[in-house]
Amino acid sequence: QLAEQLGLDIITMRAFGPDHILLAVVEADDIESVREFMFQSRLIQWNTTKIYPTYSMEEALAKADEMEPIF
Repeated sequence: QLAEQLGLDIITMRAFGPDHILLAVVEADDIESVREFMFQSRLIQWNTTKIYPTYSMEEALAKADEMEPIF
């Protein structure tokens, strides 16, 4: 419910054993929504939290196509 309110689409959430490490793959319009989810859900209180923004392969390839070759 919180994810929906913040505009997140949770693709998957996985727990690494008893280590209090979660892996969440989410889609969101911006990173601030993801950060806010971590705080409001309180996951940050008992888990290791790191947020890595990524590009889809299509987005990454489009960005690469815009680059001038260096060699």
